[in-house]
Amino acid sequence: MEMDRAMRHEVVYAIVQFRPYRETEEFANVGVVMCAPKAGFFDYRIETKTFSRVTKFFDQLDFRLPRMVTGFVVDELQRVKEMAHCIGEPEAAFRLFHQATKAKEGLIYFSQVKPALVDGDLAQYLDELYQHHVHHSFAKQPSATERLEVTMRNLLEQHDLRKHYQLRNLEDGLGLVKARVPFTHQKDDNTMKAIRPLSLAFSTPHKIVEDAEQWAARFKRLFKAGILIPENVIMPIEQPQDCDDKTISLAVNMANTIFKNNKVTAIPANDEDRILTFAAQI
Repeated sequence: MEMDRAMRHEVVYAIVQFRPYRETEEFANVGVVMCAPKAGFFDYRIETKTFSRVTKFFDQLDFRLPRMVTGFVVDELQRVKEMAHCIGEPEAAFRLFHQATKAKEGLIYFSQVKPALVDGDLAQYLDELYQHHVHHSFAKQPSATERLEVTMRNLLEQHDLRKHYQLRNLEDGLGLVKARVPFTHQKDDNTMKAIRPLSLAFSTPHKIVEDAEQWAARFKRLFKAGILIPENVIMPIEQPQDCDDKTISLAVNMANTIFKNNKVTAIPANDEDRILTFAAQI
C-alpha cells in the first residue's frame, strides 16, 4: 500500500526484550516492532550483530545466546511482516500485530503496546524508536552536525519553509548507497530538493577531509542513480574555528575541492540569504 508521507499516522509499537532469567525479571531491550494498520505498515528493527552491552549486563550468560535468540525473533517477525503486507483490512493487521507481540514464555518478551501519532516517514520513526530504546540515543550528546541541523530547522521554520521539507533516507534500488538527509522536498515521490548541513568544525585535518569525502561520495552515487541532480542540492558547511592553522586551512581547501569535483554545492552555513533563496524555490 502506498503511503502519503505528509499525513499523520496512528501507530502502535512494542519493545522487544531479551530476558534470560525469569527469576530476576531483568531484561535488555533488543528491538522494536511497529504497526500503522491504516497505512498498511508493519516492520521491525532487531539487534542481530552487537551484543556487548547485553553480555556485559548478563555476564554469566553464554555470549552466543543473544545472537541466536534474536535470529529466531527476526525469522518470526519477518514471517508476520509478509503476512501483514497481504492484509488489506486495518483491523486484521491490528490483530496480527497484537498476536505477534503478546506475552511469550522463554527468553524474549514484548513490552506493553504503546500508541503514537506520527507525521511523515514511518520507517524513520521506527528507526528513531530503535535508536532510543536499544542504543540509548537520548543519553548521547548531539554532534556538531546535529546541532547545525537544529539551527537550520529553526531558520526554515522562521520563514515558513519547514513544512515543505522532511527528513528522508535517500537510497538507490540496489542498496548500494543510503544517505540520511534531514531536509528534502519531494513531488510525486521524486526528491526535488535536498539540504544536507554538515559541520567540519574539527581540530584534526584528516577528520575534515574524511567527512567531506564520505558525503561527496554519497551524493555522487545518488546523482549517478538519478535520485538527485546536482543543481537541486546544497550543503551548508560549518567551518573549523581555527582556520588560521596551516594544516586546518589546507584540509578545508581540500574539502572544498572534493565537493567541487563531485558537483556538490557547498556554501557557508551562516549564509542565510542563500540558503533561504534555495529553499524557497520549490
